[in-house]
Amino acid sequence: MKSFKLRPKDEIIQDIEQNRDDIVYLARRTRSTLIEQNPILSIWRAGKEKLATFKNRTTSKAIRTDISIRNNVYRNVGIALLGGVVSGLVLRRRH
Repeated sequence: MKSFKLRPKDEIIQDIEQNRDDIVYLARRTRSTLIEQNPILSIWRAGKEKLATFKNRTTSKAIRTDISIRNNVYRNVGIALLGGVVSGLVLRRRH
């Protein structure tokens, strides 16, 4: 029959803490590797960036259009009036 040598309590606690630290490190490393190499997440991130770019461009164009319309009110009213008259004449000729 074999006899076992008992280790001191402090040594066991130190081993447990070291193993716990190793497991936490490996779990974090595995998680970050999976996140970095996941094709679905990279596609999602790229789509999110494109959507943000599209939103910024659209917003800036809308703001520029609004400023342009507000600065040139009479010209824009004239253009709309002219467009209405031309479309009215075209529709009237068809009938």
